[in-house]
Amino acid sequence: MFSEVSSQGIAIPGNVTMVGLFDIWKMENGKCSNNIDVNSVMITEAVKWYITQINKHGGLSFDIGFKAFSTCGLPSEAGKLTVDILCDNTLHNESVIGIIGPETSSESAVTSSMISSLAEDEIMAQISFSATDVSLGNKNMYKNFIRVVPNNDVEIKAMILSMLKLKWNRISIVFEESEYGRDGANRLQDMAEQNDICVSELYSINIDGGVDVGQVSSILNSIMFGTDVRPASTGIVLFATSSTINTILQSMSAINISPVPIVMVSDGLDMNVNELLRPSDNGLDVIPEAKGMLALTPPYFEISEFSKHWRNILTNSTVFTEESLTNPYIKDVYDSFAPCSETVCGFRPLSQFSIQPLYLQYALVATHALISSFYTRVKSYCPDDAKLCEDFKENFLPMELIESMKGMTLNFKEDFKWG
Repeated sequence: MFSEVSSQGIAIPGNVTMVGLFDIWKMENGKCSNNIDVNSVMITEAVKWYITQINKHGGLSFDIGFKAFSTCGLPSEAGKLTVDILCDNTLHNESVIGIIGPETSSESAVTSSMISSLAEDEIMAQISFSATDVSLGNKNMYKNFIRVVPNNDVEIKAMILSMLKLKWNRISIVFEESEYGRDGANRLQDMAEQNDICVSELYSINIDGGVDVGQVSSILNSIMFGTDVRPASTGIVLFATSSTINTILQSMSAINISPVPIVMVSDGLDMNVNELLRPSDNGLDVIPEAKGMLALTPPYFEISEFSKHWRNILTNSTVFTEESLTNPYIKDVYDSFAPCSETVCGFRPLSQFSIQPLYLQYALVATHALISSFYTRVKSYCPDDAKLCEDFKENFLPMELIESMKGMTLNFKEDFKWG
């Protein structure tokens, strides 16, 4: 191993602090594992990188700090960290302006409900780049929650249009038992039936202790071969996160039926092509059932400037060492690509890189929105020099950012005085 499991977190100093809650480590069997989540680390590094760019070139008269912590995708971990943030146990009395994340809807619901239960002058903004559950839009429950990504209803409408185009008339929906999966599956069923598409059955997969392969196989047999009272489905729709989708596809492959059914997956796949692979004699091969699979996602575009930064980290030993000081998880990502052998260890430039995650672009939008809103509030208190003047320090409340972000228009070129 290049490094042991990192525990010190990600940190850059600043006059005020933006807190991030990210998966970082993969959840396995209902708990944190020692397997690094490369996509999550990339997204976290992108947020850190963008904050650094704003601090260096954005024309601010103060620095934005950043601290990020791992939840492993577990709502319970997100809840514990939220308590730490609110009690200053994690941040040592630093001035927190807001939270970005967590990554899943279930985690976001826990974090937001806890913060929203505080007195109004103690509520801080929570901005999401990947939580799409429609119920998070309930402002009575989630007063501080803001997102920069479309909710599930937008995706489901696209799914229905695709089904109608393909002339599907009978589907089965498999979903993981989570806020995201349950809400998406129920909404898809309602909208499908409104469009005369029969939903044969909704199948729930419990993921609390890890995905039960036996349960998945039983569900797939029922879907693909039908029963005495229910014919086989035209298509299968998966509302789940990437690791669950991988288990379902591998189970489908093990059943070995022909022809291979058409599968449609939700945006929970997160453009994670690694979850479409399985071990083989040649290393890794694409799971056959993933070929021709339909994937619905929000609009995607690559952030070329960050791609260059990420490539430099994994090919330049000096950059690798420097960036690892503020993001120790980079070492764990490197280990996952180039583990030590019996004869070779230490830094070796990599030649292959992961595709940029779907939600990375939205994480940068969320970062820009939170900092831009904060900068606007600072200027309203301190119009002469936009520094953190005494009037601001004495009177600013984090909840002000929630109101100022509603309906705001972002301009990446003009919101800051890029120098």
